[in-house]
Amino acid sequence: MTTVAFKDERTDALPVVPPDIGQSIQELGATCGPVSVAAVFGTSVVEVMRFFPGFPQKNWVTSADMRYALDCAGARWERRSCLPRIGVALIQLEGPWTSPGAPVRAQLGQTHWVACRNGYVLDLNIGDWLEMEEWLCRGAASWMQSVPRCTGFSLREAFDITPQRFEFSPYGRVPRRSLH
Repeated sequence: MTTVAFKDERTDALPVVPPDIGQSIQELGATCGPVSVAAVFGTSVVEVMRFFPGFPQKNWVTSADMRYALDCAGARWERRSCLPRIGVALIQLEGPWTSPGAPVRAQLGQTHWVACRNGYVLDLNIGDWLEMEEWLCRGAASWMQSVPRCTGFSLREAFDITPQRFEFSPYGRVPRRSLH
């Protein structure tokens, strides 16, 4: 059994960028969801990909997928209505796709997972941790400008994750996910 912990369990620890982001994107089809979880755990993306069983065929992560992944990892998490101190957040771009009656699939097509830790945000599109204000100016602003008819962004869902030691088995299997 391999023990993988938050890089530093102190709550004031500076966050670490997963070392294998580029390789995991190329070889495993990793996207913002798995990268954000790896960043919060302070481990490699390859280590957390097993908790996202749909990859690479299904290369997006819904809120239900994220809850499943956190549960499979044995994480203690809690849903939040604001950005978590330590955790992951699903950001929703606002626009015609979020107007009343718009299909959920259209809404989810304009979402993005980020990792949060002690006032820093890791955005896969930037590839590094930025202080919140800098992320708002660089990451979020750039993303909004790249999407025609975008009018802003909001928090769709967030999960605060309690720092703890995680036990990942290199040979372990994730329970089969029920489609019900």
